[in-house]
Amino acid sequence: MRFAIDIGHNLRYDTGAIGIKPEDELTMAVGTKLSELLEKAGHTTIDCLPDSAQGLKDSLAKRVRKANIAHANVFVSIHFNASSSGKAYGSEIYALSRLGKRIARDVLDEICQLGYYDRGVKSANFYVLKHTKMPAILVECAFVDSAKDMALLDVDKMARAICQGLIGEVPLLSEKTPGKLIVTHKTLLKPSTEQSGYISKKEMRAIDPGEYQLLNAEAEEEGHFWIEIKGIEGQWFIFSGHCQILT
Repeated sequence: MRFAIDIGHNLRYDTGAIGIKPEDELTMAVGTKLSELLEKAGHTTIDCLPDSAQGLKDSLAKRVRKANIAHANVFVSIHFNASSSGKAYGSEIYALSRLGKRIARDVLDEICQLGYYDRGVKSANFYVLKHTKMPAILVECAFVDSAKDMALLDVDKMARAICQGLIGEVPLLSEKTPGKLIVTHKTLLKPSTEQSGYISKKEMRAIDPGEYQLLNAEAEEEGHFWIEIKGIEGQWFIFSGHCQILT
């Protein structure tokens, strides 16, 4: 799979929170280690941290653009939290799509096994969640201004927890009995959950009736599925109607 890793902040016009430890330093450490672990496990990672930006919006747009151009399967934005009171603590993850929330829950469960308070999976209209064309999560690993969280933090363990949550979310179909996509009518496959009218025609994939071998398949919601088709490796599509999955 292809994971877009967005190391939060770390730019002149996009800096992180300051607490007991600086967010920029921690996101860089966790994000770098996470990429190493995923690659060792045989996955591909895309570094979404831009070299420069003219402002916050430009920084966010460049991160999203990198992930979309690379046709990543999952987008992971690494952050650390801070509170106005300095009394908050724990871990939380943001996601918008159903599949994104499922991935977020798996990752958060792994993080909380390290001893962090579970603040839950939440939704927010963050730019990187709204504009990425794949399931996306934004991980708030812990609070930089919480003595409890910072005493608990081990960068390697945090990265390993996130990695474990990610790798276990979208299983490969059996190699001995690979899944098949049965298409009954000519249809368009979308690379995003957005409405077709908002997606470039070049990004859509028209397929004729027939039988196609799948590499991966994951349910999004009733009647909707994410699929990766043999011959189009590294790119996932969502479909509904005129199709049937056989495993």
